[in-house]
Amino acid sequence: MEYADYLNRLLELTAQVGKSESDTKYPEWAKTRARRALVDFPWPNDVEIDVEHIYDVIQSSKEHGWTSNIMKERALARALRKDLPEGFAPERLQQLINLLKEHDEYR
Repeated sequence: MEYADYLNRLLELTAQVGKSESDTKYPEWAKTRARRALVDFPWPNDVEIDVEHIYDVIQSSKEHGWTSNIMKERALARALRKDLPEGFAPERLQQLINLLKEHDEYR
């Protein structure tokens, strides 16, 4: 019986994904997929990060063509580093930069 319940729940979740529905409650400002991806990013649990502010930093700091120019990418990373908590791992910052490259809204 448990397996049948599991399959039914799986079907429900599949239907929600097909309709772009989710149990996740996003902030009002996170209306696009790119903004939701930023909210869903694996931020450190031990520190409070204002993701909406980080979004604003990205939008105000990114330069045209930054994804194909290493110097512009580094400039964006420096701007982000100023607003991210001290000790934010360089690997995680690179993950964030890679996430941004995947969404047109951040290019």
